[in-house]
Amino acid sequence: MNFSNEILGYMSIDIPKESEYTFSQNDVEILNAFSKIATAFYVSRKYLKSQRELQKKLIMVFVTALEKYDVYTKGHSERVANCSMKVAKMMGMDEEAQRKIYQTGLLHDVGKIFVPLEILNKNGKLTPEEYNAIKTHPVIGAELIEEGANLKEIAVIVKHHHERWDGKGYPDGLRGEKIPLESRIMSVCDTFDAMTSDRPYRKALSEEIALKEIEKNAGKQFDPAVVEAFLKMKMKEIECSESSKIQR
Repeated sequence: MNFSNEILGYMSIDIPKESEYTFSQNDVEILNAFSKIATAFYVSRKYLKSQRELQKKLIMVFVTALEKYDVYTKGHSERVANCSMKVAKMMGMDEEAQRKIYQTGLLHDVGKIFVPLEILNKNGKLTPEEYNAIKTHPVIGAELIEEGANLKEIAVIVKHHHERWDGKGYPDGLRGEKIPLESRIMSVCDTFDAMTSDRPYRKALSEEIALKEIEKNAGKQFDPAVVEAFLKMKMKEIECSESSKIQR
């Protein structure tokens, strides 16, 4: 088997010396057909792998650019990505869906590169105009991802990660299950990490207070089913942490 002058492998079929059987033309044609199928499968796998590697590199370029632009986002994207993947797993989503939501988590704030730093890091209440500037980042991020990295599915999730379960979010005011599930998951993880991180305008809240806020806003800001899965995931992490301390 070969492709573009690259040897991919060999196929060999044998007949015992004592056998009177001989290969027919039909046997040869079947073998050739199988060889082409195997080659096509290998090339498809190789192409998919190279595409995924390229996507990973492009994603990390975006994340690095954002973190160099706004130091307060450093580590935020990675934490949101990990949290979203864990909640997706808790909700029974398959490995491919978990991989996709992890990638989306890394990219969810990339549109902030186009929001002035003096607005992102303002130490005080935003004016309506400044808040409107902040609200552009999901749309800009989605456009950047779709055009620059050809990640259409991820772009849709990024665009809607600030929608609310009650329809009062942005950019499109989607309500309930009209919001992509991945966006609903990311909304919870993004909010939790923002609350438990230091920002220019306030100090980080404790995890206990942040968890209560998430629970209180189930059915309003957040999908109740996602909140339930998120809280289960966090309780499991707390139990594992306490168990580890006892064993020490």
